[in-house]
Amino acid sequence: MWNGCSAAEHTSRGAARNGIQHWSDRLVLRGVLVDLPAHFGVDGLDPGCPITVDDLEQALSAQGSTVRPGDALLVRTGQLTARRGTWVRPARTGRLRPVRWRGGPGSPWS
Repeated sequence: MWNGCSAAEHTSRGAARNGIQHWSDRLVLRGVLVDLPAHFGVDGLDPGCPITVDDLEQALSAQGSTVRPGDALLVRTGQLTARRGTWVRPARTGRLRPVRWRGGPGSPWS
């Protein structure tokens, strides 16, 4: 991973080391959102769709945004919107089961 830590120390439950929670009270960044589905005229990118530097630069230019050193680049792919209501998570039995989406109007994930 980075800073001498193994990728094995990072799981779907979070990072054993180097987690953002250790820095959250010390970071202030300008966030720049690039909306790739809007740029390409689709609801969301297909799973596994490669995103190139040219894609990012063209979308940023089209929406009138620039990325400067120190900025946090946020890339919207539309994956969450496409899967909303159909998420699955492994049950303790190892089988997959549907998970109800808890987002909605006014939620941070709407």
